[in-house]
Amino acid sequence: MKFLIYALLLIALVIASGFLYTLLSGLKNQKWYNKPPAEGNYIDFKGLKLYYREKGKNGATVVVINAIGSSQAEWWKIQNDIGLRNRMITWDRTGYNRSCRKDLSGSSKEVHRDSLNQKDTAKATAEELNIILKFKKIRKPVILVANHTGILLALYYAKTFPENVAGMILVNPFPLRYSDFINDIKDIDECPDPLEIIDKNYSKATKGLFRMLSPYKGYRLDRRYLKHIIEHYSKVENYETMKLETSAINDIIDEINNADPFPKIPVRVLYPASEPLIRDFVRSGINEYSSRRLQRVYEQYSSDLINLTPETTSLEVAKAGEYIHISKPDIIVHEINNMIMNNKKKL
Repeated sequence: MKFLIYALLLIALVIASGFLYTLLSGLKNQKWYNKPPAEGNYIDFKGLKLYYREKGKNGATVVVINAIGSSQAEWWKIQNDIGLRNRMITWDRTGYNRSCRKDLSGSSKEVHRDSLNQKDTAKATAEELNIILKFKKIRKPVILVANHTGILLALYYAKTFPENVAGMILVNPFPLRYSDFINDIKDIDECPDPLEIIDKNYSKATKGLFRMLSPYKGYRLDRRYLKHIIEHYSKVENYETMKLETSAINDIIDEINNADPFPKIPVRVLYPASEPLIRDFVRSGINEYSSRRLQRVYEQYSSDLINLTPETTSLEVAKAGEYIHISKPDIIVHEINNMIMNNKKKL
């Protein structure tokens, strides 16, 4: 009888501890949200409130469009290096963290993507970037650096506002024939749907698990900005925007295909190496056989970017997996500096 009582007490203690941990995690995240880090600043323009970070004031301007759902803080180490001689800007798109559209009805309420739907994702990103360039009085063309799904938003911007883009660096390419890619990986065992991944990560965020489990298995995040990255993935409201943007991928690709021809600008495509990418897939829970199949399909569909312009070149980054900007930041810095040096007249 005593054993049963002790067992029930232990179970109750575990449940209470879990509830308390979840509560404290939420309070900590809210505190972080209410007190913006001194790393960045706000642009408040016609109901649009954007949280951005800028390093450097002179030279060329480099702007990062990060992947769907990811944190701008992942780029801050690279940004610090580029900012020594040039200017580099990162920002949170509306719906992430402190960037939002304000309720213009007279209340002080802030709303995420209030007037937007799935088909507005690329258009909204282009609008935000133009506001940033106008606010910072940047009149010369910029270099766009985009990562994975962020590449789609960068392509749309370059085709819609070609006069604003001098060159692009595309990191960890995303398949442009997305529907075909998804169809080809459906029969690969243990290969989850992108929306399923977001739902799983949302569940982890609600429990505060990203404080114990890194959002990037096998990767060492910069300690200076680790807190910001963890809080980004712990903020449950971000996952609504992740689902919105992910659901909009086919719409964005349609917008890209219907836009003007891609401008004749230099493009550098940085690919992950095969074996490290396979290891990343295995870490995510896919068995090795399926991971190798997935890597081959990914390689097939991601090669389309090589044909963007006659000036497109590519590089397979040795020993780099899916998150090149985290594992090999020096390579990204080198590639950005090279593009600046080779396009000085435009910049």
